[in-house]
Amino acid sequence: MQYLIIGANGSIGSYLYKRMKEDGLDVIGTGHKRNRNDELIYFDILHDDIDSVLQGRLDKPVLAIICIAMAQIDQCLQEREAAYQINIVKTKELIQYFTRQNIKVIYFSSEYVFDGARGYYTEQDATNPINQYGCMKAEMEKYILEFETTVCIFRISKVVHTERVDQNVFWQWEQLQKKHEAAKCIKGNRMSFVCIEDIYQASRLVANMGLCGLFNISGDVSYSRKELAEKFFELSGAGEYRIEECEAAAFGFQEKRPMDVSLDNRKFREKTGYKFTPMDAAIQSYIQNNG
Repeated sequence: MQYLIIGANGSIGSYLYKRMKEDGLDVIGTGHKRNRNDELIYFDILHDDIDSVLQGRLDKPVLAIICIAMAQIDQCLQEREAAYQINIVKTKELIQYFTRQNIKVIYFSSEYVFDGARGYYTEQDATNPINQYGCMKAEMEKYILEFETTVCIFRISKVVHTERVDQNVFWQWEQLQKKHEAAKCIKGNRMSFVCIEDIYQASRLVANMGLCGLFNISGDVSYSRKELAEKFFELSGAGEYRIEECEAAAFGFQEKRPMDVSLDNRKFREKTGYKFTPMDAAIQSYIQNNG
């Protein structure tokens, strides 16, 4: 099996690429920033032809993992046309190309396909997004489930890393604590945080088991941001810390944020037998890796 990471210099894509290299897997990655990583093949989803980029490089069964997206919520509103081209038009073209080539595909969706009114959503629940990013993800889910039935959709919850990277809430909270600043959390915002390693292991299972369809990839337990921040500070022994819960309006968002977007991961667990990483273990791994 050969793995192809489309968007291997992003937050999730770079981790998947690194882990596959560590495990000695045959992996190719694309990136859209020149000279950032000499191993990556330059690919701009808006302007480049994926066939010409990959010509002659794929010589065995392939699993393509699409990590490219415009994922900043307010940016998707401000730059809707560009976001729609990336998140819908060009992503559909990628999937269509791969499926024509009999290449297995994993597409990453988001818990933002829901309005957050109830929480603990399953794969059978109707989507009801309340912002442009969620609308685009819901549109892609609908398209894939209707027309690209060999594709596997990972509906991913908020990702936590075990390393110090900018997008990681653990790293963000650690920096705020060192500066004696409060960790500000959206009041009522609840989600099933998932460890980045679980996404890697779930991808390997798709490759080995040939899974397709929609799966929630999320932790077993839901937390408010405040609850997880408290757990992080207590387990890390960081000393004094401050957490402030604020209404969403206080953050100045241009787009609405769904509040309770916790996910039910039982479908994936029952299909594969996989056990997702508890947040206590994810925090401990973060502490050990960065102590």
